[in-house]
Parts: sequence; structure tokens; C-alpha cells
Amino acid sequence: MPSGGLPPGFDLLFNSDEEAAGRVLDVDLPPGRLVEPQEDEDAWDGPAYWLSDEPAGPDLWIRLHQAHPRSGLWPVFGNPSHFHDDRPWVAGEVSPHSVADIGRVSAGDVLAAFWRAWIRGEHHLWLENDDPPDMASGFTVSGDDAFPELEPFGLGWPGLAPASDGEQDPDKFADQYVRENDDGTSRIMLVPAARSADVLTAVGWQGAVNYVQETFLLSSVLRSWEERFGARLIEAGFDTLHLAVAAPPVSAGSMTRAWRSPPSTARPQPARRRGTCTVSPRVRRRRWAPSTRGARRGGGSSNQLRPGHRGPGVPITPAAT
Repeated sequence: MPSGGLPPGFDLLFNSDEEAAGRVLDVDLPPGRLVEPQEDEDAWDGPAYWLSDEPAGPDLWIRLHQAHPRSGLWPVFGNPSHFHDDRPWVAGEVSPHSVADIGRVSAGDVLAAFWRAWIRGEHHLWLENDDPPDMASGFTVSGDDAFPELEPFGLGWPGLAPASDGEQDPDKFADQYVRENDDGTSRIMLVPAARSADVLTAVGWQGAVNYVQETFLLSSVLRSWEERFGARLIEAGFDTLHLAVAAPPVSAGSMTRAWRSPPSTARPQPARRRGTCTVSPRVRRRRWAPSTRGARRGGGSSNQLRPGHRGPGVPITPAAT
């Protein structure tokens, strides 16, 4: 066990010496390595996360989670693509961004903008305006005007579901959930983040890139889930997220709101007032058409996708309202 401070090289995970100063990781780590983003434009800032060489079990996750207040490193199980074991985590297929951007917009504004974009048939989104928040898109889709997934609300944004009464400490529940359910088949990552919601932005998760470009928008929603439902990020896959949810919405109206958010298949389980939520792709069956709007951040056509990701418009946004 380290006698104090961080393991060699771990200070490079933080933005500055001052941010790393005083951090302590007093947990023995298995063999692993610091991973830099594979793209040169993202790698200049150093490694984005530490990754174990082999799968790690629940005991290590729990110890690292309990050490987070001292280390500033949030543990996440990292699952690979079903088709390529090195993607995304071994290969460094990430694009880190500043967590300071997460506070630019509220979760309610982000979800309302997602809702409007869904109604307009727009995907491959990025934030065009902060005030009021609105999305621009690289793709539009055409099809029928029926939106059965939005019933009973119709086309108007219904607002956020109210917070649930928490009966358990969310962090203790996350430990309990991992202890009882993890099968020990996933590698473990350590990401410099003050809270689990910020991991997506800090590490630069690209699993939703074909629906929404800026990961800080997703982190904004997850922060709201943390505060309203006691959610904690447990696992990040190639295009899925797994959360432990200590106090999911349980009333009929609240659950309906959470279930009717158009861009996700997130389903907090209400049976025991606690459960898990898995965010995964769901494709609306429509015909794709390139948008006439300009390409994202210059260069390339408006329907150009990053190499290696699924086709356009795979909506993976964790948008339970």
C-alpha cells in the first residue's frame, strides 16, 4: 500500500500540480497503465485515466470508491465494444474536456433542448446557444409525425420529474450494489473527477457522439440525476452507461416522465425504491437525410462521422426527466 500521496505518474491525471497536491491514494492497485487519448489533438494534455491490465472485482471498486474523497479519482468499470476488445478504453478512444463547461447550462434546459430536437427529427447535436439553450444538428430525419413514445405528454416539454425521498445514502448503496452484482469481468478505470457525473466529460466518453457531440451536456443531466435520484456512475461501455440509483422516481407520474424521455432507454427500477439504470442505444425507425446546416467545428461535410462509431443518430443520451 502506498505510504502517502499518489502512485508515480498519477499527478499527470490532474490539470495542475496544485490540483494534485495533497491527493492520497492509499489502495493497492493491480498492474495497469495511464492511457492517453489516441488523437494527437486530445493527447497534448497528458493521460486521461488509469486502466487496469486485467478485469478487477467488486472489492477493488468499493475500496477505490471509498478512497475517492482523498484521491479525487472516481472508479469506473470499463467495458469494451462487443466487436473490438481494445475499444474504447485500451485504445484511448476518448476526447476529454473541461468539467467547468458542465455548469454552463442546467439539466432542465438541456433536456428541454433535447426534447425539441427530437420533435424536429434532429440528431448529431451540439449546443448552438447557451441562452436560451438550443441545439444545432448535423443530421435530420424524415418520417411520420407520430410520437407514441411521448404519450401522455404530447409534443410539449413536461419538465423535470421531482426528486425522490432518499432512504439510503447513495454512495453506500452504490457500494452495496457493486458488491452484490458485479461479476468481476470488467477492467477498472480511475478518472480524475469530483463526482461521478463529471466522469463522462473528464474522460471524454464518446459513446453518444452520434447523437450529441458535447459530453458536458450529458454530465449536466447526470448531475441532476445524482441530486434528485441518488444516481452514481458504476460502469461505462463503448456506448452504454450503468448507474446505481438509490432513490429512483416511484410515483406513477414521475416514473412516466422518466420513461417517456425520447432519446434514451434508461429505466430506473422502482420496485424497491432503488435499483439501477442502464443507458443504451435506441434507434427511432426513420429515414436519414443530411442536414443543410454547417459541419461541426469546421472541415468535412455536415454528415461526416468520427471513424469507428455506429451510424448516424444513435440516441444514447441519458435523459430521464
